[in-house]
Amino acid sequence: MLNCLETPKQGPAKKLIVWMHGLGDSAQGFYPVAEALQLPKSLGAHFVFPNAPERPVTINQGMIMQSWYDIPSFNADERANISDVKDSCTKIHQMLDELIEREDLQSNDVILAGFSQGAVMALYSGLRYPKPLGGILALSGYLADPASFVQEIHPANQKISIQMMHGTQDPVVPYTLGQDAFQKLSALSPDILWKKYEMGHELCVNQIKDIALWLQSKLK
Repeated sequence: MLNCLETPKQGPAKKLIVWMHGLGDSAQGFYPVAEALQLPKSLGAHFVFPNAPERPVTINQGMIMQSWYDIPSFNADERANISDVKDSCTKIHQMLDELIEREDLQSNDVILAGFSQGAVMALYSGLRYPKPLGGILALSGYLADPASFVQEIHPANQKISIQMMHGTQDPVVPYTLGQDAFQKLSALSPDILWKKYEMGHELCVNQIKDIALWLQSKLK
């Protein structure tokens, strides 16, 4: 399984929130979010923060860092090396299988979340997972392979609930890329939500509050 950082358990896990970090970050970078969300203990939510594999990243002069996939260019159609994306997707699916079996949960007890590259992988791997998930939370992300994603969505997650959030002043992942992903996904299912915030490539206090409310609505 992927190397993961997990929150301490307060009894058996009833729900899992698997949260993936962005380029060059690590599981530790988003670990504090679990406490900041202040989810009721009655939910029995257990957070898992996987670390991306290390690989050279073209846009960063080939430096080796934790990255779910290489980014060859900032051009909209070259922002994700699809071979790397597929490789990470396989690892994420294996991790989900192992976590669900380990915790003796149903697949729809799992929320797949991510920021930036992690959001891209949450959308890509969540929509292709062969068992129904409880939802996808995509923060400041985009579609890695918009031309083929419709054909590759697994029927189990064709109507999955998705909450997308994006900063209107994001200098890293343009707001329009997130909007485009939302519009494409909205054409498939009515349960796709979009929220925007006056911020850059980051999380803000109001967003944390909104995330907590959405998670509680899905973890009942």
